[in-house]
Amino acid sequence: MIEQITAGQIGICAIGASIAMGLSAIGAGFAEGGIGQQVMHRLVHNEISFGKGLTMIAIGESAALYGFTVALFIIFYLMVVH
Repeated sequence: MIEQITAGQIGICAIGASIAMGLSAIGAGFAEGGIGQQVMHRLVHNEISFGKGLTMIAIGESAALYGFTVALFIIFYLMVVH
């Protein structure tokens, strides 16, 4: 049996989705800033290859993708239940 969702519950879920996306994007931005600075510094001095640097930056970006996935799960849950 599917229960009815109130407008307040929809609002709380929307706030949860926006917090998940926003905080993960902020965290990924800080990670990419620090990692990108170090990667560019090391690329100038030929200490690492471009592929290794790109991999390090992609790892920092994955945090934003996880937050986006969680936000989508919350939104799709609302669509299915409501």
